[in-house]
Formats: sequence, C-alpha cells, structure tokens
Amino acid sequence: MIAREERRLRALFLSLASAGSLGTGVYACSTAETHGAPDASAGGSQDATVDVGTAEASSDAGPITDSASSAACGPVFLDGADDGNGCEYFEGLACGLPPDSSSLDCNLILSECADLCGSQFGYPCLVVGCQDGAVPSGALVLECTTGKVSCPDGGRRPAGLVEARAVATSAAGAWLAELAWLEEASVHAFRRLATELAAMGAPRPLVRCALRAVRDEMRHARVVTRLARRRGATPARAHVKRARARSLAAFALENAVEGCVRESYGALVATWQATHAPDADVARAMARVAADETRHAALAWSISRWLHARLDDATRARVSSAMRGALASLRCEVRATDAATARALGLPDGKTGATLVDGFARALAIA
Repeated sequence: MIAREERRLRALFLSLASAGSLGTGVYACSTAETHGAPDASAGGSQDATVDVGTAEASSDAGPITDSASSAACGPVFLDGADDGNGCEYFEGLACGLPPDSSSLDCNLILSECADLCGSQFGYPCLVVGCQDGAVPSGALVLECTTGKVSCPDGGRRPAGLVEARAVATSAAGAWLAELAWLEEASVHAFRRLATELAAMGAPRPLVRCALRAVRDEMRHARVVTRLARRRGATPARAHVKRARARSLAAFALENAVEGCVRESYGALVATWQATHAPDADVARAMARVAADETRHAALAWSISRWLHARLDDATRARVSSAMRGALASLRCEVRATDAATARALGLPDGKTGATLVDGFARALAIA
C-alpha cells in the first residue's frame, strides 16, 4: 500500500516541479471514493498487533482516547472567507466556543487558537463580532491568523514544539538552519506516531514506515545542518514539551495537516529544489530528502486511508476543513519567502510559489 502511494506521489511531485506543469490529477486524503478498499499489503486483522517495545518510542506520548463524539461542534473552514492574501482565514463554530475556553477580551489564549485553528505553534485568533470582551453565545466565527514561517517545507511539526531561532549570518543559512531544526523536530513527531499507531493496532507496515522515518529525519537533520553551517548558520536544537494523550479525532487531524498537507508539500518543494538549486551540494541533498519525504507523505495518505472507516462523518468533515486551513497557511508562507533566498536555494517564491501551492491543492483535491 505505502509503496504504491509513494510511486503515485513521486510522479505527481515530479510533474508539479517541472517548469509550467501544475498537474490536474485527483488524489484526495479524506474522501472514501479515492481511498477505495483497504489494500491487502496494509495488513489485515492478523497483523493488527505490534510490539510497542520495538518502536523506539517516547513513553510520554500517552494513549489515544476516543472523544470523537464532540467533533460535530468542531471548527469548520469557511470557504471564500479570507483576507485576500491567504494570511488569515475563518472557522465556523456551530456550538460556540468549547465550555472550558479562556479568552482575553475577544482573543483566545494561544494554545486554544492552536487547537481550533489547526496551528501547532498557536498563532493569534479572535472571535468575529465580539465587542468589549463580550463573546457572543451560540454559533460564531473565529478569525485565524497563519504564521509566516520562513521554511514552510520542514516536515511534521510535533505538538509541543518550542519555538527557537538559529544564529545566522546569511538569509540562506537561516533558512537551512530552520529546516534542520524542523527536521530534528520531526524525529519526535515520528516517534510519537509510531507509538500511537502501535497502540491503535495499526497494520505493521504503517508502524515500520514511521520507525524508518525516525531514522530518515535524523539523517536529514545532520545533512541540512552541514549545509547551514557552510553558509554561516548554526541551527537551534529542537525541544518538545511532554505530549498529552489525544483523541482519535485529534490524531487524524494532525496526520491530515502535518502529513497529508505540510509534509506532502515539503516533499514537493524538496523535489523542486533538487532541480532548481544552483549549488550542487543543496541539489544533491534535496534529491535525497525529496525521496524520503515523499515516502513519509505516502505514509500519511496510507494512515488517512486506514483511519477513514474509524472516523464519523463530522470528524471527516473537520479533517477536510483543517486541511483547507493548512493550505491557507502555506499560501501565506510561500508569499513571505525572500526572493534572494529563493534564488540562492532554488526555492519557489512569490507568484511561482503561490501557483505551485494552488496546483498542489488541485492535484490533491484539497482546495
């Protein structure tokens, strides 16, 4: 199953990375029609138990808990409601704010913005129509702000990642240092992923692929760190706070946003750099990173297919909504890419980057 997903995604990314090619194929992460029946290679019930001790996993990941019944009240991305530049978008909350929400005037605390807007880093959010700190009762709209991350293709960001900044003497070095930091952070994300997949009785190939991704991300962090240091930058170390247990719905949301959207786009950008980077060391490194990240993206799609039957309709809708919100973040981030840095590292930026994101969204049937 994963190998077939990987071949399809590789062909798609190569097509999108070719000059002038935007791709029109459909490869949805959240629709049953695209997923089809489970593949035999994914493993059946006889392959449903895994020795968690082999997972090299962090014991603080916590168990998956089932609270998907509240998904009907979860945030829903509002199509067509944005600020025109992709840096803000809106979520509808049919049941209003969760009962235990905390706010300062009309702004929610950052951790709750992270949960409701699908941002691991907790960018600001506020309640639309709120006046003098009086939050309306009943259904409401939340304005979410996307973060202008200078390196939008750094793989899975784990929950609890503490923001850090590198020491750098050049913009290109700073971009590579941030990528190295995010690659190291992805090690934590995949360790937790392997633990949770095993705890849920996921097919063995999914757990094995998550474990392989841990080793891949360790290697990526080392390789990209060397590239950054050659350009006058020292990456920060990735620190991740202890993770809380999360629901099946929360697990599915993270996989959709961080895997199906962000990691897939990261694989596409690495594929682009392998062709467009002017420096041979960057092009060679990104070619290898692209191959690994495409496999990681295929893992995310495969997990989504496996999860599909385990989620209710409301949670599936929320997953689709979160993916569209993640695309809004990507559009904002690519527009913020410095033109000189893009030229130095072979990155898409500005109009090219926005066009690439739109082609990516169409090809994956997210938009």
